Amino acid sequence: MKIILKAFFLITLIFGISHTGLAMEKIVIEGTGDSQVLLRVLADAFHKRHPNTMIEVPESIGSGGGIRSVVDGKCALGRTARELNDKEKKYNLNYKVFAHSPVVFVANLTQKGPDNLSTKQIIDIFSGNITSWGDLGGEKEKIYVVNREEGDSSKNILDKTIPGFKDIKTPAGKTVYSSPETIEILKHYKNTIGYGALSMAINTGLAILKVDGIYPTIKNVQSGSYKLVEPFGLVWKGELIGLAKDFVSFLFTKEAQDIMIDNGTVPTNTE
Repeated sequence: MKIILKAFFLITLIFGISHTGLAMEKIVIEGTGDSQVLLRVLADAFHKRHPNTMIEVPESIGSGGGIRSVVDGKCALGRTARELNDKEKKYNLNYKVFAHSPVVFVANLTQKGPDNLSTKQIIDIFSGNITSWGDLGGEKEKIYVVNREEGDSSKNILDKTIPGFKDIKTPAGKTVYSSPETIEILKHYKNTIGYGALSMAINTGLAILKVDGIYPTIKNVQSGSYKLVEPFGLVWKGELIGLAKDFVSFLFTKEAQDIMIDNGTVPTNTE
């Protein structure tokens, strides 16, 4: 009996040591939906290199929500699609941009449809003055507009960059409160149009439209000819340590930056 008990305790000890050695380190990155898909792809690539780690990128709670989660100590990193505002700067957070993403107009169209919108046409669509794709060279079908709420990161870029966009008092269509939901609606309903980060739409089969004849390529973003661009950043408190530090460093490797380019974003070159 003593021999059996000794063997049992030995096995338990060995298992405990092995289990501890294989313990998985985990961090959570909460925040904007704009970089959600991209960061999940990057997290998967990092996990392949480091199997005993887990980087969780939950559903969107917005840039502000991610920042609040970091301030409250609920997550190690927060994801943002805008710079910190004056109120947020008072928390002495660290903020680093790892990529810049085009904000694009995306539509679920039949084979016959426009591939380009002028800024005037954009204003007319989102204000409800143009209501048919036929007026834009497409089928004579009603345009269904998916709009974003005030304060949304992508909408802020359009308000700042497209003259007249912020002056639309009564926007057409439906207001949606996250980037992932916007893309899901566009994917499921024909003749819809909306906007958001290119990385959210690039592999969906949706039509990504030119703006004033300029397509949101990496080259056009880098040259400044495509002007609708938002920053993808991360925020944290104090000094980066452990897995959070390793993952942020990974974002500035060639492997990670190649992934960013494949997903339509322009990586920041220096850590």
